[in-house]
Amino acid sequence: MKLFKQFFTFYFFCGVTFGYGQKPKASIVPAPKSILEHNELFCAEQKIGVYWDDDELYGLYEVLKDEFFTLTGEQMYRSTSQENSMLVMGISGSLNKEEYQIDFNNKIQIKGGSYDAVALASTTILQYITINQNKVCWNKGNIHDFPDFNFRAVLLDVARKKHDIATIKRIISLCRWYKVNYLQLHLTDNQAFTFPSKTYPNLATKNWAYSREELIDLVAYADTRGVELIPELEVPGHAGQLISILPNVFGFKNKKLNLNTVNMANVKGYEVLETLFQEVAQIFKTSKYIHIGGDEANFRGMNEDLEIQEYLKENDLKNVDELYWHFINRMNELVKKTGKKTIVWEGFSKEGNTVINKGITVMAWETLYQLPEDILNAGFSTINVSWKPLYVVNQRKWTPEKIFNWNIYRWENFYPKAPSFRSIQLEVHPGVKGAMMASWEQPAFVELSSLRNRVPAMIEESWGRSKKVSYSKFIKNLEKTDARLSTLLSPVKIEIKGLTYPEVKDGRKNQQIWFNNELVIKLKNERDLEIRYSLEGSEVTSSSSKYTSPVTIRESTEIRYRAFKGEEPVGNEMLEYFELQPLDVHLAGDFSIPLNELWETLHPDTVRYRDSVKVTIESRMKGVIKYKLGEGELTESSDFYSLPLIIKDDVILKAGLFSNGKIIGEPWVLKFKKDKD
Repeated sequence: MKLFKQFFTFYFFCGVTFGYGQKPKASIVPAPKSILEHNELFCAEQKIGVYWDDDELYGLYEVLKDEFFTLTGEQMYRSTSQENSMLVMGISGSLNKEEYQIDFNNKIQIKGGSYDAVALASTTILQYITINQNKVCWNKGNIHDFPDFNFRAVLLDVARKKHDIATIKRIISLCRWYKVNYLQLHLTDNQAFTFPSKTYPNLATKNWAYSREELIDLVAYADTRGVELIPELEVPGHAGQLISILPNVFGFKNKKLNLNTVNMANVKGYEVLETLFQEVAQIFKTSKYIHIGGDEANFRGMNEDLEIQEYLKENDLKNVDELYWHFINRMNELVKKTGKKTIVWEGFSKEGNTVINKGITVMAWETLYQLPEDILNAGFSTINVSWKPLYVVNQRKWTPEKIFNWNIYRWENFYPKAPSFRSIQLEVHPGVKGAMMASWEQPAFVELSSLRNRVPAMIEESWGRSKKVSYSKFIKNLEKTDARLSTLLSPVKIEIKGLTYPEVKDGRKNQQIWFNNELVIKLKNERDLEIRYSLEGSEVTSSSSKYTSPVTIRESTEIRYRAFKGEEPVGNEMLEYFELQPLDVHLAGDFSIPLNELWETLHPDTVRYRDSVKVTIESRMKGVIKYKLGEGELTESSDFYSLPLIIKDDVILKAGLFSNGKIIGEPWVLKFKKDKD
């Protein structure tokens, strides 16, 4: 049986092998409810035959076949005989929708309550693989598993930072690997409108929006992997694009009221939104939900607007708050017309609970609008998206340990004025349907590194709360499943020399991507595969540049790479971005907030100090260091740096390395705030 020997054994399984009489310790994340292991292995001696008797499972077979080849270099084939098959998959009406059973006894037999349950089981058998004498093996035994919560989600903010389809597919693979069953796409915001409307094509942000074909393919890609996409079109707030492109529909005659919140009194707006929701439902046809946003709406000045006042009178509404509740209910009716269910963010006050339709699911995140217990007591189904620790936003992202030790009935916030600044711990409540990790404002190149260890920490709670393992056990399991995830994503391994902080894997300021002179990138695999790559941001295809020798870069660069077997891709297209940061900036002073704790404050980009700060700037490249204190642009004519700077005021520092009149790499920008007491 052909395998790629020692390289695979080391990188995929961290050097762990087992003899036939030894009992391996299962490393499955999330930990299954029940697992019984016997002291005996069975191994595949040839290509693995796969049998199923439900035509619906063909799509899963195609996924599993590709994943198995990417992981092991070995082939699966469709078998017509159950007796002669090593893997048998079936759907059983006696099991719940996400419940599955796996029997490992010289062959693997999966029974699941639905396609999705069998898909969940298929990731378990991939995580459960071990290698014995260069053979793909499994330990004899059985597994019975099901989730404690049926809503386990991740959000990607594709409207504030551009995400290509390849990035979203990598995150879908992450979701599948750790049994996340929903991926929410925040498709619209003030920065961009990424949904491609046929009726209103001008809404699509140029060079940012997706095509219909891309989204249809993405939905199918996710469906076959047991991940359901939830589209989000944000209204009434966060709607700057709608207002700027269709001002006569969504804007106000008084331009001062156009504060990124749509005019809820314009009946034409409801007609346009009905069309948009219908189009969204057609593309995301297998999704049960449409998320309509609903939070952070700005009503300033609306009460005095004549159009608003007229609409309030016509609809027997007292004020803009009641208009907002009315708007939410109308959006719900439009969503229901598509056959979908509505989700909103916690964005309305407690007073609206008696008015707003209880069929709407509320994602409780901030606790500033109302408390989670009020939402639950009002009868809403609720998803926990607690700011702390489930938000991943720039520097403000919590550790896997913090996330693991959170529980699904607790809400916390870093913001001192939020009620949950002191955590709100509730009793077990049937209205809590699950949890979601929300990745906001993250560039595409850090999504995977930001989420890959945080998502499984959340999933251990939302999948296995009733039988949760210890944190130490979780970390040991995660080390192995994360190594396998790397191989599942791509058999190509990347080695990098020249990073400023090679030990950092997930820096709060993305220090893991910094280099200060030049970077040497090596791509390799131990199989009969070609590696193709691009440095200009283009999709990697079988005709892209072939990797033959290390790549040296001396400027901020995005590299994409992928493995190919002939013309066929193997695994995902991978993306790395490296940023030239030639300056080393060192701070010394009496800091009122320690520098390593700034990330959890209201202003994480601001250094807070008491008396003064000494700033020393160095560079490992040739050039001249220039700096600018205060407002204005950093240019070649800015002040020359020679001695350490002494900061004694509230100020912004900008510094950069210049050569031949041009800045080299990225500038360094830092804010300082002097505390008076």
